[in-house]
Amino acid sequence: LIVGADGIDPAATESFSSSVAIVESTVDVANGFNIQTPGRISIHVDNPEPVSSLTAASFTITADNFVHDESRALPADIGTISADTIALGTSGDLIVDAHLVSTGSLNLFAPGLIDIADATSGGDLTLLAGSTIDGGTQTAAGLVSASAPGNITLGNVVAGESIDIFSSGGDLALGFLSAGTFIDLEAAGDIGFGDTTADTLDFEAGGTVTGGDILAATFVTGEAGAAVQLGDISVGIQEAGGPTDDGFAVGIISATSITVGDVEADEAIGFATFGDLTAGDLNSGTGVMTLIGGDTTIASITTPGGGQVYHGDAQMFVDAGGLDDEFNPAEVLSQPPVQSGGSYTVTGAITTGEVRVAAAAIATGDINAG
Repeated sequence: LIVGADGIDPAATESFSSSVAIVESTVDVANGFNIQTPGRISIHVDNPEPVSSLTAASFTITADNFVHDESRALPADIGTISADTIALGTSGDLIVDAHLVSTGSLNLFAPGLIDIADATSGGDLTLLAGSTIDGGTQTAAGLVSASAPGNITLGNVVAGESIDIFSSGGDLALGFLSAGTFIDLEAAGDIGFGDTTADTLDFEAGGTVTGGDILAATFVTGEAGAAVQLGDISVGIQEAGGPTDDGFAVGIISATSITVGDVEADEAIGFATFGDLTAGDLNSGTGVMTLIGGDTTIASITTPGGGQVYHGDAQMFVDAGGLDDEFNPAEVLSQPPVQSGGSYTVTGAITTGEVRVAAAAIATGDINAG
C-alpha cells in the first residue's frame, strides 16, 4: 500500500496528485480508511499475481478531483476495494481504477465525469454525473440508477429490484440487463443493450435502439426517433406476469423502421412505424396490430380463434393519439383499416379468428381464420 500526498503551494509552478496505490498487496484495515485533500487524488489497485485488494470497515476519500495515477500506467488487471460503506466526494471528476464492493448502498456523485470499473452494492447503486459515465459491470441487491447529460457506457447491469438509466443529451451503451422489477432506459441519442430480463422493459430514444433478446413477464414497450432493431421477444410466456392496462404486452414505435426476431406474448402485439416493419414469427395471446407506413414483412402470425390480425396505415396510430402518448387501440379497431402505403407480406401461415388487412399489395401463405 502506497499513500502519497502533495501539499499545495500557491507559488509552486507544478503540483502533483496525491495517490492511493495498492500493487501486489493485500491490505486489511480494521476500522476506517479516510483521506481528505484539497487537491487531486488517484486510486489505483493493480491486480497482477498475487491478488491486490483493500478491505476496510469504511473507505472515505474527499478531494477536489479524482484522476488516473499520474506515475503509473493503467492497471491491466484491476483489483478490489471492499468496505461496509464507501464514500467518495469530489468537486470535479470521479475516476477510480479499482473495483468497488460495498456492503451497504453505494452512491457516487460527480459534477464532472464518472469513470469507474465494476461496482457491487448490497443495497442500491446510484451514479450521477455532470458530464459522462463510464463503468464496468454494475450490480446491486436493490436498484441501479444512472443519470448524466452525456453518454453513459456500462457493462452488464444486474439489479435485484429495478434499473433506471437516463441520458438527457447523449447515448446509452449497455451490456446484459437483468432486473427483478422494471427497466427504464431513456436517452436523447441512441440506445444499445444486450439480452434483457425483467418484469417490464420501457425505452425511449431520440435516435436508434439496438438490443438483444428480451425476456419479460408483463410488458415490453418503447419508442425511437430512428430505427429499432431487436432480437427475439418473449412476454408473459416463459415468465408469468400480469395483465397490462391497454391489453398490449408488446408495443414498439419507431419514426423510421422496426426489425425484430420472433415475438411471443400472452396479450396483444403491436408495432407502429412510418417506415418498414420486418419481423419473425408473431405468436400472440389475443391479437396482432401493425400500423405501418412502408413495407411489412412477417414470417408467420398466430393468435387464438377469438383473436384478430389488424393491419393499416401509420396515420391511424397518429389519429388515435399515438404521438401524444395517449394511443387508444379501441379507436383503431372500431373502424376498417386505412390502406398502408407499402406492401404486406406474410411468408408463412396466418392462423387467427379474423383478418383485417389493407395495404397497397398483399401476399401471404395459408390463412386459417374463424
